[in-house]
Amino acid sequence: MLASRASGSSEKYLRAFNIWAEFAKGVLSVTTFPVSPMDCALYLQFLLQSSKSASAISCAFYTFKWLDQVVGVNSPTLHPIVISTKEGALRLVCQLASHRKEPLEVTHLKQLAERTDFGNILHLRSLVMFVLAFSGFFRSSELCLICSKHVQFCSSYVTIFIEKSKTDQLRESRSVVTVETRSSTGPCYLLMAYMSKAH
Repeated sequence: MLASRASGSSEKYLRAFNIWAEFAKGVLSVTTFPVSPMDCALYLQFLLQSSKSASAISCAFYTFKWLDQVVGVNSPTLHPIVISTKEGALRLVCQLASHRKEPLEVTHLKQLAERTDFGNILHLRSLVMFVLAFSGFFRSSELCLICSKHVQFCSSYVTIFIEKSKTDQLRESRSVVTVETRSSTGPCYLLMAYMSKAH
């Protein structure tokens, strides 16, 4: 019976069934087997609220399915209520897991500039990369390819030549102009400070 699945799967299903058995006896006060569709749906709902884990929900669902196939009884996993509960729980877990990235704001860059040790070239380089990415809308792959020969300083702006860009649909090289601002996060000032320390 246990050999119908790989040993790791069988062990995982047995552990999951033991957790179900504790829930069935302690919370629902029902027998552990056979599992009714309503009890199965309630257990999946419980897992959604307690573990918030897609793995735990899927494991419980397939534990019931496997056990019923081995024993040869009708599985509650075929019932529409159980299927809907599982799909809804997985959808909710996936929505909870997706963390939306917050946009980077000028205040974040100013705070970073205040904390940066301008005497440390690595700290200065990191600040320059953040400021350039923000002010010039650079991707990290584009930032990594910038060399000193690609940078041209002018009185109130800096021009940065980009050889290759993922967003360049026509495969044409482009230059990005970044205007100097009179603040601690001015890209021209920071880039010039970094390049003078690096050389």
